[in-house]
Amino acid sequence: MNKALIVQIDSLSLDALQYAINNGYMPFVKNLADERWNLQELFCGLPSTTPASQVQLFYGLPLLPGFRFVLKKEKKVFASQYIDTFQLIEDGPYLKNVPGLLRNGRGIMSLFSGGSPRSLSVDRMKKDKIMLLRYGFFLLNPLSVLWRILRMMALAIIERAEQKKSKNTPFLPKGFSYLAYRMFHELFIGELGLFEVKKSIPTDEKIIYVNFTGYDELSHHYGGYSNFSMYYLSIIDLFIKQCYETIKKNNNERELMIISDHGFAPCIPVTEFLGTTIGQKIASFYPGKKIIEHKLEYKSDRLKESELYLLNSGGFCQGYYVKSELQVTRKDLEKEYPDFCKKASNISAVEFVLIKEKEPVVVKGGRTYDFSLGNASILFPLIEEKYHEALIKSLYDLMNGPYAPDVCIVAKILEKNKVVDFEPQLSAHGAFGGFQTQSFLLSQKPIFKKNSFPHMRDLHDYLENKINMPATATFESSQTHTGH
Repeated sequence: MNKALIVQIDSLSLDALQYAINNGYMPFVKNLADERWNLQELFCGLPSTTPASQVQLFYGLPLLPGFRFVLKKEKKVFASQYIDTFQLIEDGPYLKNVPGLLRNGRGIMSLFSGGSPRSLSVDRMKKDKIMLLRYGFFLLNPLSVLWRILRMMALAIIERAEQKKSKNTPFLPKGFSYLAYRMFHELFIGELGLFEVKKSIPTDEKIIYVNFTGYDELSHHYGGYSNFSMYYLSIIDLFIKQCYETIKKNNNERELMIISDHGFAPCIPVTEFLGTTIGQKIASFYPGKKIIEHKLEYKSDRLKESELYLLNSGGFCQGYYVKSELQVTRKDLEKEYPDFCKKASNISAVEFVLIKEKEPVVVKGGRTYDFSLGNASILFPLIEEKYHEALIKSLYDLMNGPYAPDVCIVAKILEKNKVVDFEPQLSAHGAFGGFQTQSFLLSQKPIFKKNSFPHMRDLHDYLENKINMPATATFESSQTHTGH
């Protein structure tokens, strides 16, 4: 393989992909699978969020502990949205000297640059006036205008039907404003990404990466298997077909690979389950203590005056004792908050609590266990055994990384494919349970053995070896950086 185009479908689990294929939503992807392309599950790691997964793909490092977390030394709350926050991580001490996977290529609608100065985030795209002007002329083509109008009409009809069917469902977007936003997103984000990909395919850039994000947002609001979410996958199917045809037309030996970054699990929001947020519940144990539960927004900001900061990423609640710049142990935390782990682990919406002594330990139902593979069946009673080792390693990385929380509270797993979520949404990702950690890889050539259980970092290593590294170079696997 000399060059590759990686198309990421944000938040699509292998199970949901197979559902979409079997029910006719993705006919082109189905044709690829029928042509004996290799479809395989890919473990995305924890947290099961786009930023964390993308860091592992681009840099081979399990670096981020959540969608939101605290940078203690910088006294800043990191919220994964704007380009300046991602630049802060890439320019920081842990990635600054790590060669990115895209250093000889380009990311399109990527959160991180991946080492490429030409990578485009959604935020950068909105600010690039020349690109938007060029794209505006492209949109004025009469046939493409008609096609978009018809597609938007279909979008409107399907969404109105979903809203009527789910009119009593909490957190569901209501009214025309959200529909207008979705239409804007399709025209100026989704197709702009496709426009840039088609321009990039004929170039000599080694790895082109593009992320299509609309399915993620729709699934949060409507569920990953809803008609509206599946309809969006039919649009992505057309995008993928156009990418494939552009590759064939240019005959530039670029291989197409289709991946996702994580999946979704049906959930019950914690406010429906407990009647309060998880932060409010914990604060009720310690009246008089300054505990802040970060508002579920996308804005990074300065730390407010507090002793304990709580930030939610789906089914993870990350706690930071901000009086100390270092990660504190259970003993240190419980000097300020007596029996914190026992009290938190006994909350009905909580599966278990992770915290450090010398090594991470887990508190479940008030009892303390060694955090080891031997206890995996106790910690993950509803999770298939094939995931146990990977989950233990990922949680270990999460609690030992440079931005690690002082304590991590994990939401309850209600059934194999249903969880409690600490955020107000109808489908969850961020933790594990259900299909949250289940991503996939669809490739023309076999990349991993059929009986293997590859990780996102394994895909990083493969692409480094096959595309970026000269034949005479030696490549140190990213696994050596994880502490295992």
